[in-house]
Amino acid sequence: MSIPSGGSTPITVSFVDGTVTPPTPQAPPKGDGSGLVVTITTDNALVTIGAVTSSGDTASATATAGDTATDVPFNYSATVANASGVALLDDDGVTAFVQPAALASSVTASVTPPAQATTAVLTEG
Repeated sequence: MSIPSGGSTPITVSFVDGTVTPPTPQAPPKGDGSGLVVTITTDNALVTIGAVTSSGDTASATATAGDTATDVPFNYSATVANASGVALLDDDGVTAFVQPAALASSVTASVTPPAQATTAVLTEG
């Protein structure tokens, strides 16, 4: 996965049942009833993450790379938590919720096509 310098890309957190292969989509954990807060971050100061919005079983944000960020590896991280601050448990009420693994990415140089210096002209006569 990569994002072009000066470009943007969507980042999505979705919920799956990790006990089956392949993992299947699943509703988010119920939590303690205070609501869930999803935070998406990056370890590269030249990549910014927009506001996280939730819709149904997913949360998403837009990552934008600065114009000066090129050929830089970095990681996205996401955290799902109870809005109350109480530790988030799986729906069994006992097992700690397993946070998503970090996602490796990189910023690549933007490719601008060269300007065409030579043209052809058709004339008559």
